[in-house]
Amino acid sequence: ASLSFKPSESFKLDLTADYARRNDHNNGLHYFGQSNPAVPLAGRRFGGIVATDVRDISSEFDPRNKAEFAGGRANMEFDFGAVTFRSITGYRYADSQNVVDIDLTNIALGPTDFHETGKEFTQELQLTGTLGDSKWIVGGYFFDEKIKGGGIIPFNALNLGGPNLQLQGYEAFSDLHTRAYAAFGQIDIAVSDKLTFTLGGRYGWERQNINTWLQLDFSRPYSPNNPPIKLFTVIDSKSWDAFTPKAGVQYQFAPSFMGYATVSKGFKSGGYNGGSTQPPFNPETVWAYEAGVKASLPGGGRFNLSGFYYDYRNMQVSITEATTITIENAASSTLYGGEVEVNYPLTDQFWLDFSGAYLYSKFNDYTSEDPSFPLNPPRDLNGNRLVQAPRFSIVAGAEYRTDLSFGSMTLRGEVNWVGKTYFTAYNNETDAQPRYAKANAYLNIESSDKKWVGSLFMKNITNKNVRTSGVVTAALFGSPSVGSLQPPRTFGGSVQFNF
Repeated sequence: ASLSFKPSESFKLDLTADYARRNDHNNGLHYFGQSNPAVPLAGRRFGGIVATDVRDISSEFDPRNKAEFAGGRANMEFDFGAVTFRSITGYRYADSQNVVDIDLTNIALGPTDFHETGKEFTQELQLTGTLGDSKWIVGGYFFDEKIKGGGIIPFNALNLGGPNLQLQGYEAFSDLHTRAYAAFGQIDIAVSDKLTFTLGGRYGWERQNINTWLQLDFSRPYSPNNPPIKLFTVIDSKSWDAFTPKAGVQYQFAPSFMGYATVSKGFKSGGYNGGSTQPPFNPETVWAYEAGVKASLPGGGRFNLSGFYYDYRNMQVSITEATTITIENAASSTLYGGEVEVNYPLTDQFWLDFSGAYLYSKFNDYTSEDPSFPLNPPRDLNGNRLVQAPRFSIVAGAEYRTDLSFGSMTLRGEVNWVGKTYFTAYNNETDAQPRYAKANAYLNIESSDKKWVGSLFMKNITNKNVRTSGVVTAALFGSPSVGSLQPPRTFGGSVQFNF
């Protein structure tokens, strides 16, 4: 829902609010094989059944996925003529529970219950203005977030040679409070009607306070009412700060052709791994260099070309440690590549579009223990590709538009090709999605008065099995490679009415 008030030419207030709730059986884990082929899936030792079709799951219960989200935003704007003041206030609430089977069989070895509740408040103040043809902005930002949550994994005594009995097992809980402040400013200096320089910077400070504990209890039968027996409790806090500058240049070679180049520093704060005695992981920083051109083509088409180079320090990498996904730092890593985008009308009715990206990525200085091979020494991951970083990705489409007696029709087809993608830093082939191509088709019909729109679609026409995520679960269950899939062939339609 949204409301907009404008009682005068100099004042405007926009209010928005949203609410969403779901309760379904989504987010079940699919089995993609053994990350370490020499280690069998634990459930098979006890006669457990494993799904033979990658789209099926094997579990002793249906996955449960419950979530509730709510939030609001208030934007105020005061126009004083020479300067404009803006206030942006936001609040978010989220509560979620995800119950899945991480042993991937119909034997109750690893029923897992993850739950989290979070509240977030943000406040941003901006002051903008002009100096001749130049533009400037200064402002401040405040962020406050409280997250409580954890996970419960009952432990089956079968793993210890005992009866088929659920023990209290693993439980972790964290109460994390984050508070951050930032001040920023930027000026776009118009040297001429063609040349503009940009200078900017941001200083940020953040503190995290954590209260976390862990239970490993193999003595009591499982009951949700059992009080926890804490193996340890960690109460700690740490703060980080950084200044991140930005500089750029833009040149308008012609009314329909411009070029740009920027250099900037990025900062991602450090943090804590809940349910762990490890010290906090370090902040991640990156120096980003980008350059490109943008052009308008005859008939309304466009052409964009860009290149980039990113130099990371202390990149934050997710790994599986025992029964928990934690974050550790890779000392350094590099990404560079380029992107091209073309949208061109062959006629007034027939358009072609193409976008392609090349991405080279690697770890430069990173050593980590591979949870799939717990008896091996730490692996040297230098030269391995980064997670979720395919070397190539391409989207090519064609669109036909025509007028009808009562409105207009648009028919579109597209093909999406993506190169091999690794889901862990260890680049094991079991934990990767091979290159693939998918095709989609769309048909939209809109009335002349814009009061209704009808749509038909078919996605993933060739019914490809495509992984969207992957992780190696605990060695306790045999270190299976698990994750989620994109939807199979899907078709449907919709009708929208505008009043």
